[in-house]
Amino acid sequence: MENQRSTILVFIVGGIAAGVFVWQSTLAVTAFAAWEDPSLGGVLNTSSFLGFLTAIGTFLALMRVERARNFVDSVWVQLFAAHWPGREETTNNTAVVVGATLFFSALLSVYDLAWGKITDYFLYSS
Repeated sequence: MENQRSTILVFIVGGIAAGVFVWQSTLAVTAFAAWEDPSLGGVLNTSSFLGFLTAIGTFLALMRVERARNFVDSVWVQLFAAHWPGREETTNNTAVVVGATLFFSALLSVYDLAWGKITDYFLYSS
């Protein structure tokens, strides 16, 4: 593995994401069912503890899987091998996107106004 630190960082973030998902899911289930979320020793609630265990378990499980480590390592290598646009190219592309968005929003506004006038004429004229 060439990028061991970045792989560990990705697995830590993945573990945190899984832990937050389980924590929030447990909170939602207890709130929906009107159950109390008991405190464990006055420090953590049960939902927080389950989320913490899930985060640690996910990190350790990912670290043990060789395919996952190789995959993250190869993705990291490809990120640096990719062509990233420069400042001028990014500015030009942003200008094109903003211009196209303004143009099409103005066009849709004109269409909406025209169809509104047409339908008002036929529906509400006597």
